[in-house]
Amino acid sequence: MIAFVLSAVFVVVTLSVRGQVRQSVVDKLDTGQRLLGKLEQRRIDDLRTQAATFAESSVLKAGLHTYQAERPTAPSEVRQQLVATVARALEAIAVRLGPDVVVARDVDGGLVSVAGRLAAEWTA
Repeated sequence: MIAFVLSAVFVVVTLSVRGQVRQSVVDKLDTGQRLLGKLEQRRIDDLRTQAATFAESSVLKAGLHTYQAERPTAPSEVRQQLVATVARALEAIAVRLGPDVVVARDVDGGLVSVAGRLAAEWTA
């Protein structure tokens, strides 16, 4: 009789603890999922801000357009000035956004300029 009562108590305690543990895990997973959702939304907002910054940079757009238009016929001196203009625009964006690397390439894939914290480590 005592063994039966102890067995019944053991089963009840086991089921109770199992339910509490299961609920605790569910609560932690739910909290983690909400936190990850907020982090992901923040990251998406940051990326949108960065994309808007590039899209709205009239200096960068004009510099790249001029570089591309004049690159084939411009003397070396003028090309260097155009690259310097693009480099200044990229550096201004890099300071504003704080990315590791910002790279500008021409339509042929050639490297025009690099800016950012890790620009020195960037290889074509």
